[in-house]
Amino acid sequence: MLNVPHTEQNNYLIEMCEQFGRMTRDFIARGKLYDSSIDMDELFQAARILWFLGIFEIILNENMQLTDSTFGYSLLYPYTDNFIGSNDATKECKQDFGPIFFRRLVYGEEHAALLESLILANSFQIV
Repeated sequence: MLNVPHTEQNNYLIEMCEQFGRMTRDFIARGKLYDSSIDMDELFQAARILWFLGIFEIILNENMQLTDSTFGYSLLYPYTDNFIGSNDATKECKQDFGPIFFRRLVYGEEHAALLESLILANSFQIV
């Protein structure tokens, strides 16, 4: 059960909906700045993770807000899960993805080009 104060005594639910709206608008704007090629379906897909994290913040009596952590974690979904779940990507390409992505997260930007080349190579296999 959510720890929601009685709605007749205050506007908690209205405020909560407004917070979700603000957080979603900020997320979409920031997502478009981060990757201008991302489409609204992918941003909406990622926003569902953001909303889930927002619900956790409510349960923990924390302020709902878009942080670097919630932005990054939410935006991982369209980039990673869609690739891994794709029927167009080969099994070998998917197996190579994990270690490369891990190195990118652990060691930084120098591995980003390798990750991008792997994804591009897979894209050419599809065509």
